[in-house]
Amino acid sequence: MKIFALFLFINITLMKTFQCGGHHVKEPIGNQNARDKDRIQHYKIKQPSLGYKVPKALVEISGISSVSPNLLYCLEDQHGIIYTFDLVKNQVVSKTRVLPDGDYEEICSNGKAIFILESNGNLNMINMPLEAPTINKWDIPLETQTECEAMAYDSKSNSILVLPKFDKNTNLQKVDQFTIIKFNLKTLTFAKFPLFNIKRNQLEQYRSQNGLPLDFLNFSPSGMAIHPFSNHIYCLSAKSSMIYVFDLNGNIIDNYVLPQAILPQAEGICFDHTGDMYLSSESPKKKGKAALYKYKYFKLAN
Repeated sequence: MKIFALFLFINITLMKTFQCGGHHVKEPIGNQNARDKDRIQHYKIKQPSLGYKVPKALVEISGISSVSPNLLYCLEDQHGIIYTFDLVKNQVVSKTRVLPDGDYEEICSNGKAIFILESNGNLNMINMPLEAPTINKWDIPLETQTECEAMAYDSKSNSILVLPKFDKNTNLQKVDQFTIIKFNLKTLTFAKFPLFNIKRNQLEQYRSQNGLPLDFLNFSPSGMAIHPFSNHIYCLSAKSSMIYVFDLNGNIIDNYVLPQAILPQAEGICFDHTGDMYLSSESPKKKGKAALYKYKYFKLAN
């Protein structure tokens, strides 16, 4: 009996559960370094506050954008359709085709227009109203062997930020830096100089100082969003299963290790006006299910 009681206690300790979309889901254990166990962060990345039911049409969900406290715009990467997802009703309430079939990777909005990023570097501006939009398109100046998946709207500078990644044939261990490109929405022109560069030696130093696994260096941006309070840039990397947090000077100041059990291919990130964060993940299998989670924002003591 004592042995059974001890076994039960160990299992309860290791298999904590959280409430997610009305279902109890086992909290992922492992994939966590010693530093993560002791520090306090704004988001409990292994314990989503809520989970949502993602329809089959969004199995390859590639981008999300907060529209209002209860609505998200969702994009999937094969069709130029904007899906409006109601977070209260837990369902898609409308869908609007705005572009032909293609390879669409990211979506964001400034309230007046919706921006859709193509993997080849085309930036589409969908001017409201959504039901009868006018569309403008620009080619992002890219280096060779690069493609695009990460984009965000910066309200402070009224600009669109794009962080290209290197294609799958590139050895990331030999990449010296990543560059954030800035598109000014007032002049509708690309800045001559990048917002900042993310240098490899900077990532290596941060990894070494914080005892992170080598996978941390497989930085390959798959999504991006700017925090409404701190203005820090949160960069998703599905390849390394990480979120990298940068300040506006390009310094890496924090990171989150994503739980692969619930976010196997994270490509969508956005924040609402309260600071709550939303993450989406494609299904690694075409017949699988995509994921969408909400993470409550916790204000840290000074």
